[in-house]
Amino acid sequence: MRKRRKLAPWAEALLEELMKPPYFFQNKTDPSGWKQSLWPLDKKYEEEEKVSEAVPVRPVPIEKTEKDVRPTASARSSKDSYPTHTPAKEAASKHTHLPAEAANTGHVTVINRENKRENKRTAQPLPQVQRSLSKARSSSVEQRLEGLPRQVIDAYTNEFERLSKVNGVWKITTPEGSFSIKEAHVHPARLKILMDTLEFAKEQGFEGTPNIWRTKNAGYFVEYQQTVYYANHWINGVPANFTSLHQLGKVAYLLAELHEKTRTYKQKDKLRTTPVDLRAMMKRRKVQFEQVLNRTSESRQSKRINEWLQTHRSSLLQEAEESIQLLQSDACLDYLKSATVQAGLCHLDVIPRNFLYDGTEDRVTAIDFDLSAFAPRVLDMSHLLRRTLESTFWTSDYAYNVFVQYNEWRTMSKSEYTTLEALLRFPHHIWRILDSHLANTDNEMVLQQLHNYMQQTERRKQFLDSFHEQIQQLPD
Repeated sequence: MRKRRKLAPWAEALLEELMKPPYFFQNKTDPSGWKQSLWPLDKKYEEEEKVSEAVPVRPVPIEKTEKDVRPTASARSSKDSYPTHTPAKEAASKHTHLPAEAANTGHVTVINRENKRENKRTAQPLPQVQRSLSKARSSSVEQRLEGLPRQVIDAYTNEFERLSKVNGVWKITTPEGSFSIKEAHVHPARLKILMDTLEFAKEQGFEGTPNIWRTKNAGYFVEYQQTVYYANHWINGVPANFTSLHQLGKVAYLLAELHEKTRTYKQKDKLRTTPVDLRAMMKRRKVQFEQVLNRTSESRQSKRINEWLQTHRSSLLQEAEESIQLLQSDACLDYLKSATVQAGLCHLDVIPRNFLYDGTEDRVTAIDFDLSAFAPRVLDMSHLLRRTLESTFWTSDYAYNVFVQYNEWRTMSKSEYTTLEALLRFPHHIWRILDSHLANTDNEMVLQQLHNYMQQTERRKQFLDSFHEQIQQLPD
């Protein structure tokens, strides 16, 4: 028989550790009992294992090595304690040149086998390694939270399965369902009134807004570091397409229903931010429009833009003046007076991304009510129509579709149609283009937008003139 070659001391220690019985055979009360009956060991290694237990610490998770072995039963008995030493790990660290710090973090316990006379453990603190690992762990958590403070999440839920940022809002997935968290850009007192108004609308049967996701204390929102956050149940959908007659009709119907079902809200005066005298507001807007025209001419950023303004400046100011003159008519004044008293909630930020269309259920949901106020419903109607007609080359079918949906809830009067015409005649689009031009040096983009506007000028004039003639044929 071939004689067995003597192994190195570290190999003997490793082999002996691997040949130990499973940890569930070990006796917690008498660690030496099972050694004598099941697996006798050399006294030399028995003495080495009779060492005091190290203070348990919660280490930062580190990458395991191939030499790591299963923890002992005594270490597994506590949820917050981990094994700090095994002979196999010690041998692997010593002979494969692995740093002792890899065995644990915080206070690392090491057995010095070569010094058999002392045979005791020594603690080696690693503050620099601990700080670096903690910093890496905190930065990783911040990345997972997508910039949302953990305190805000904890105010809504104790646990979540997934967090992601979608179109400027945070989507939180929990066992109870998914909800969105968004920063509010209004004062907390105003936000509370808005939430109360939307809750009132739901009590009246309105289902066009997402349900509010309350905090664990049943609150409407969370304030953290001078920022206000509020949450709603997650709504599946895509931004509504205003060039689709079907989706446009859904949006118009929703706005008309929201206005109608909030007219009886008792605290509407706290959100009545729109002036009663709409004519005065439009006069101020005309003055601002003239200021934009003057600043654009004085900036001299583009010779071609200045030439365009010199050609069309008088016609643009004339359109603005016609809008104001129409608002001064008795019909518009009477309408604005009565509509302000009986005002319902208007969204006042009617853009596609604030109306989510769900093709599966064929429904539209309105979101982002930060600018909402109690005002005449013609304001929302004019916002919706102007953006739609500018995108559809002023096709009258889209306007007719909007009128049908609003008339489903309350018939439009001749004075309401006249007020709508006055708002549509004001050159809002050019105002927005030139105002953005002052903050943007991309002259080619501005010139292209002005060119597109001029292509629609004739169609726009034909639509407004035809609309005016039809209004005049309506009974008073």
